[in-house]
Amino acid sequence: MFEIRFTETVAAPAEKVWQVLLDTAHYAVWNPFIVACKSSFVVGEPIFMQVQLLPSRCISQ
Repeated sequence: MFEIRFTETVAAPAEKVWQVLLDTAHYAVWNPFIVACKSSFVVGEPIFMQVQLLPSRCISQ
């Protein structure tokens, strides 16, 4: 397993940001790299994300 850390300041109320973060079914709307996300959303526990960092390559024959 490897880890990516990223920090960003968001100009929105904390309550709105939390609503967006809890809506894992729609993560791909605002972050197309995310394929799947799973978390208990308990502070200190991990968030497991399946991501696609590079475009997939299709080979036709």
